[in-house]
Amino acid sequence: MDYNLKKDYEAAAKLRADQKAIIDAAELDGRKSLNESEEKQFDALHKEQMAVEAMIEKKSKLNESAKAIISDEVIDTTKKSADEILYNKEKYAKALRTYLTKGERALNEEEFNILSRAQSTTSTEGGYTIPTELSNEIIKGMAQYGGVRENSRVITTTGGGAFNYNYNDDTSNTVGLISEASAITADDDTVFSQVT
Repeated sequence: MDYNLKKDYEAAAKLRADQKAIIDAAELDGRKSLNESEEKQFDALHKEQMAVEAMIEKKSKLNESAKAIISDEVIDTTKKSADEILYNKEKYAKALRTYLTKGERALNEEEFNILSRAQSTTSTEGGYTIPTELSNEIIKGMAQYGGVRENSRVITTTGGGAFNYNYNDDTSNTVGLISEASAITADDDTVFSQVT
């Protein structure tokens, strides 16, 4: 699990700003040193800042080691270099982008082969969007709807076989009002599904 360090960096920055404010207040009064109360307050803030920065460093090391482990596992299982894996991901992303924006006919032979090789991936995190024999659009799931026939399309397949539709159901998420300059955290990712 990767640690999100944004809040930690913000906390360290606030502690530095509070320390700066103490020094600025002393200089504004024309003093070249802090009084005893300010010294204690400054030292407490500095100690807390150092603890936060030490925790940031530890969390960063864990994030890096987790990435290295994942990278090593991928390299070990595929017997490919990290550069080759990254290059293949970029080629796949380009092919999928072409497919989703321009359709299957816009794919060249290499892109078509890339998408064909990736068809074994199926998951609720978007694996359903890998083309097999499917529509070129994602249908948005709705909690309530009506007037189905007047808004429907009839699609006839040549063999009468199954036709896969992708959709995402985001109806369980709620909307919230976030104040300005507040951190936003995403609790739930969009879940992809497939209907035949």
